[in-house]
Amino acid sequence: STAPELYYASLKSLEEVTGDVVICNDKVQWFEAEKLTAIGGSLVMRSAALTSVTTPSLATIGGDFELQGSNEDKAGGDMTIVEMKALGSVGGKITVKNLAKLNAVKFEALTSAGAVLLPTIPYEFETISLPVLSEVGGDIQFIANTDDTAIGGMTMNTGVKQIDMNSLTRVDGTVFLTAFAELRTLPALNGVTVKGIELVNLGKLLDPLDFSGTTFSGGGRLLLTNMNLIETLTMPAQADVTLELRYNKLLNEVDGAEELAGLVYSPGTDCTFPTLRIVRGDVSFGLGQQVGVSTPSLERVEGNLLNDVIDMPELEEVGTAANPAYYKEGANDQYYKDAVYGSCALLSYDGLNFPKLRKVGGRGFTLDLGLGMANFTDLNLFALEEVEGIFQIHQNGPDMQPTAPLETIELPVIQKIGSVHIEGCGKLTDFSAFLPVIGQLNADTWFVHEDCGYSPTYEDMKAGHASKQ
Repeated sequence: STAPELYYASLKSLEEVTGDVVICNDKVQWFEAEKLTAIGGSLVMRSAALTSVTTPSLATIGGDFELQGSNEDKAGGDMTIVEMKALGSVGGKITVKNLAKLNAVKFEALTSAGAVLLPTIPYEFETISLPVLSEVGGDIQFIANTDDTAIGGMTMNTGVKQIDMNSLTRVDGTVFLTAFAELRTLPALNGVTVKGIELVNLGKLLDPLDFSGTTFSGGGRLLLTNMNLIETLTMPAQADVTLELRYNKLLNEVDGAEELAGLVYSPGTDCTFPTLRIVRGDVSFGLGQQVGVSTPSLERVEGNLLNDVIDMPELEEVGTAANPAYYKEGANDQYYKDAVYGSCALLSYDGLNFPKLRKVGGRGFTLDLGLGMANFTDLNLFALEEVEGIFQIHQNGPDMQPTAPLETIELPVIQKIGSVHIEGCGKLTDFSAFLPVIGQLNADTWFVHEDCGYSPTYEDMKAGHASKQ
């Protein structure tokens, strides 16, 4: 690495290395080892002057294979193509990065690798060819530069229109495809077993998007962000993955999925999930979202439900996982220092349509009435029997004008509540709905702020004085 004038390395008779080959010198222009068939350890080449690596017989690398265009994690080198014609397996990671003039990566005999990472693809780069790659033990990352130091000064790749990687059967990590302005079709991911798939800024990827035959192995996410042409996403019925959809202009239906590990939806278009029945983890709909999201068949959210104004006519349970977490704690310190948020944390201006909601587990139920903008007068939870944690209603900030218009709370079948915390409801004067469970509470678990229309103490409630005289 410190040789002052090492311009090339030619090892014409070398057939095998049981350990590593490491050359990290910014003057090295090329490396050749024509008879080299196997490296037991890693092959690492880092040089700002690199033009070629010639190993036409190399079939196996036991460790990592790494090519970089500098020794300082910045773009460099004159290498335009990385081509390994005989390489069939790499036990560790394949990493090709910071090659400023790179145009193509071709591993046409490669069947397996620990990971395939191309995290700094230049904007004019054109070719990714991995036609027989079948199994990957970690991630696949094909990422065009998206920051201020992007190679070539661009933020999106404009050369890649397709990716030749259609033999995949298993990826133990996540497949990342990011910032390809002209990519029209995906490699064959429908039918692969994979932890996750993340598709970001693929503005010309063609509709529809079908993952109905994909097996998600658990613990990952399926992310779609800025997929401008995708209208329909088709999922397998049971998908052990968190589905995260953000800022997709035309997406209007997610079909096929009956069960997900989690669901996140941020502002985009009106979207329906017609078949979704169960979410094993959290469901979150983006703050301030003013578009319509429909989940007409959703029955159970086992984690947290963080929701901006959505009708869920079939929802029966929230927060019933073994250990659903707090959404927030002390999140309203500026106004309500004692406020906590439940596992079912809702923001609503127009009321709730949860006619079948029977149980809220975990940390309980929170209804945020917004900055005085809620316009409904009645809260009706006709089927609610049990709230394991807090039952909280608040408007963001005491004494705000106009005050929340909420006048009545109806809980006709309530049997259990862990605590009650109500604030900012200047027109609410009747708390009779809580009389059936007041005996389960005490002075520490009953609180009605003085900015409500009536503020009964725990002693008032125990004495039956639940409404303003």
